[in-house]
Amino acid sequence: MINLNLPTQYLPVLDPLLNEPFDSNYKIRKGQWEPIFTARPGIKRRVHQEPVFGNFGSAPEVPDATPMPFDQSQILYIANYYYKYFGLAFGITQSMIDDGEHIEFGQILSGELGKAMIDTKEILTANILNRATNASYPGGDGQPLASASHPGQNGATYSNLLTQSALSATSLENAIITVSQAQDNRGRYIDISAVGIVVPSALQLQAEVLLKSMLRPGSANNDVFTAPMHIRENDPFIVTRLTSATAWGVTTTANTDPTARGLQIKTRGPVRRGMEGDFISNSLQYKAIERYIPGWTDPRALYWNQAA
Repeated sequence: MINLNLPTQYLPVLDPLLNEPFDSNYKIRKGQWEPIFTARPGIKRRVHQEPVFGNFGSAPEVPDATPMPFDQSQILYIANYYYKYFGLAFGITQSMIDDGEHIEFGQILSGELGKAMIDTKEILTANILNRATNASYPGGDGQPLASASHPGQNGATYSNLLTQSALSATSLENAIITVSQAQDNRGRYIDISAVGIVVPSALQLQAEVLLKSMLRPGSANNDVFTAPMHIRENDPFIVTRLTSATAWGVTTTANTDPTARGLQIKTRGPVRRGMEGDFISNSLQYKAIERYIPGWTDPRALYWNQAA
């Protein structure tokens, strides 16, 4: 006689057994995007809007008993984060349960589901870097992430696009100097510095040589190579999904400071998992879903070199 009952009695046993391999891949493993993008909690709306205001001028001296001076600011642009759902599911069939394979196969598949969920984040964040100079993918200010024409106040512009050159000791030094000369929207110098180097896997070894050399690499003299002293992280940020084998960039403290709003992943909450029985297929179904969106507000979080 055919058993038409759903295998729901296995739910209390299977659910924690499947959650463990999922977590080991999704929550425990560090993603390549994490040192580059900052995860920040979002708001309970379909769209998260972050306005960017113009900067005040320097505070002047106020003589005794004189009126306090005022300054004016305005919204320069708004960065919009449109939240999206990302999820995937798989099923454990009745035959897998009858044959005693549901636990083994379920754990394998839940581990793969965890990989699939983190892989989506890796692809989405890497594509932001891949499109850093593509005008078809503008940010809130109407410019791509890396541009020589980011708008500031009163018609001023600023650049986070490095001079196109291959990764080398000289180009890294020039990048550090460029970052140290960054200006705010009013054209005043601001205090930001280099945090790490973003490179494709093809440049990993070269980046490690540059970051770990005490003396100038590739030179017969004994000049001290000071560039690594001005970068917080002495290990490069490897992004294997970068489509260019020569492009590279430098992340800055405009992305890591508590009040910074640079490269971000806006999340609406932790990943949600669930398992239930399906009457039609007489199977157990396990799924994971998450709502978030990556993007950027302040382009100064990244200085990019689209080396040919």
